[in-house]
Amino acid sequence: MKRIILIITYLISIVSYIDAYDFFQRNYKGDTIFYNFISDDHKEVEVTSRTKNYNDTISYNTDTLYIPDTLIYEGKKIVVTDIGPLAFGKSYISVIQLPKTLNGCKESGNYKMYQAGLKFAGSYLYNDLSSIEVDKENPYFTSVDGVLYTPDRDTLLFCPPNRRGTYKIIEGTKFLGCFSFFLSKLDSIVMPESLVEIHTLSLTSLENLRTLRYPNSITSLPTGFNVSGKKLQEVIFGSGLTYMRDCTFRTWDDGSAELSRVVCLAVTPPAVHNLIIDGIDHLTLFVPRKSIGLYQQANGWKDFFAIEPIEPPVVAGVNEAEISWVTNAEASSYTLTIYLDEAQTKRLVTLSFDDRGYLTKMDFNPDVFKAPHRMPQEVNQLQEEDYPEFNKYLTFTVTGLTAHTKYYFVRQTLNAMSEVIDEETGSFETLPDGAPTGVNPLLFEPTPQKTFENGRLIINRNGNRYNVNGVKTE
Repeated sequence: MKRIILIITYLISIVSYIDAYDFFQRNYKGDTIFYNFISDDHKEVEVTSRTKNYNDTISYNTDTLYIPDTLIYEGKKIVVTDIGPLAFGKSYISVIQLPKTLNGCKESGNYKMYQAGLKFAGSYLYNDLSSIEVDKENPYFTSVDGVLYTPDRDTLLFCPPNRRGTYKIIEGTKFLGCFSFFLSKLDSIVMPESLVEIHTLSLTSLENLRTLRYPNSITSLPTGFNVSGKKLQEVIFGSGLTYMRDCTFRTWDDGSAELSRVVCLAVTPPAVHNLIIDGIDHLTLFVPRKSIGLYQQANGWKDFFAIEPIEPPVVAGVNEAEISWVTNAEASSYTLTIYLDEAQTKRLVTLSFDDRGYLTKMDFNPDVFKAPHRMPQEVNQLQEEDYPEFNKYLTFTVTGLTAHTKYYFVRQTLNAMSEVIDEETGSFETLPDGAPTGVNPLLFEPTPQKTFENGRLIINRNGNRYNVNGVKTE
């Protein structure tokens, strides 16, 4: 709550110079709108708050507010080119329609990253805004499903705070502007791999967001980057992250939630300077298995209470095994080779995957066909549309394995030149035939949704949650 008050104070300070309105007019729907002149020739105006006292700002009692592009005042044609900070600070508007004349970039000269989001975040601090519409002839802004973007759609300027559920940022977006998700009520924000830059204050004061996952395309976070959320429980850094400075991640100071999981997918620990994470002294950091030693020595990361591997262990049944591992932004392909011996002289099969984790090839060893071992028959792979966490893990089930048999595996991550950039070895043992397995039969069905939480596999079906042993969890 203290953080919200500070932000509000900052926004209010922006408008301390504003005097009372110069004039007001009704639009074609009868709504009164207040304006201030912003050009020396008095030909351009901005929509403004009613007075310089924030508590006296106009309150609009309309679901949809239409802003005209031109006015006639004292016999002169006036053009509406801007919206003043906090212009609609105490209104409850659901939809606003912006005119073709609105430019919104004169003061900063860089509307893509700063001014637009800042002004809209302040203007709609207390209202029910769920959609912004823009005249199709406007050269500076465009609306994509009610969200404000630049015309080339490479920058998301402002997402209305009253949108609910999941919002998927459009593919091709490169930047998140200032206050672009300020006070957002979204449950989930899906960021595309095209994203390359996030403004320092783009993801602050998030109402409902529980998991914040950065795409692998983000290589650095800006100095002073601040993330706060009322219900934020999990932060996931992408595998491409290399640097962040003076970054803060915390929940609001009202005790309603606290961070419970932090994940970094980068194989090499990103360089950090002054990393602030709520509860870091009792949190577990999850990183790639082979990088645990590096993180234990890295500045900032070594301050976590514990550091554990992201990859869940292989979960084996009688004739099946559930296998998973983490994707890598630098990968062009992956391979999994299963052996019958620890020395890796008896190769059973090699499974090859593309950079998205889709199976491309199964290479069986012909010599093993003559041996008394069953061959893997099928790979049941979770599909992207059924598995929201798909781009975090490669996940599949190998069937047709021999009961009560120990298998050894090598997992490799390859770059575009087919060079191994990450490797892990391990083993698993299938259960005896007819023995009480204690393994959840849902584990090897393709339909239930499977997710990983705190390094453990959770199966979701019919509104219930089960662990790998079939025990219902909270």
